[in-house]
Amino acid sequence: MFIKAYTQETLEGDGVVVNRLFPTSTRMNFDPFVLWDHFDVGAGHGFPDHPHRGFEAITYMLSGGMNHKDSLGNNSFVASGGAQVFCAGKGIVHSEMPAESGDSTGIQLWINLPKQLKKINASYQQILSENLPVTIFEGGNCRTIVGEGSPIELHTDVTYQHVSLAKNHNYQIYINQG
Repeated sequence: MFIKAYTQETLEGDGVVVNRLFPTSTRMNFDPFVLWDHFDVGAGHGFPDHPHRGFEAITYMLSGGMNHKDSLGNNSFVASGGAQVFCAGKGIVHSEMPAESGDSTGIQLWINLPKQLKKINASYQQILSENLPVTIFEGGNCRTIVGEGSPIELHTDVTYQHVSLAKNHNYQIYINQG
């Protein structure tokens, strides 16, 4: 079965137009998934300090890089191919601003925490590109951002992969019911 989905342009942060897969006016509830945005941020724009709570967020960088600062005292740079994860838990304030030159492109996925975990302490993880496992196969490769072999630890059971394919190749993933 093939599913064709379209994004909706949405203004976020400090003048950033994101391409949002969900939620949109036609796609709302995918619990535990809260939000999926593709962003391309130029210098002078970004996501200044803002609060969150009750979910985990994964930012995966496709090109460029983002500076992350948060109320836990973390101050890091996430480069192309790398990822960062924060668990907002009972609350965190953070910012994500692009590298000083060039565009920074990435994907951000928010995952809802179960009710019993919404009041846990906030946390942060940064993962360098070389620490995310890559499986090479005929016609492409698969980088596991979250899942088997990845150092990223979440409070939810999720597999998250970046699959790159050569023209006229395909990739299959099996989803167990449940």
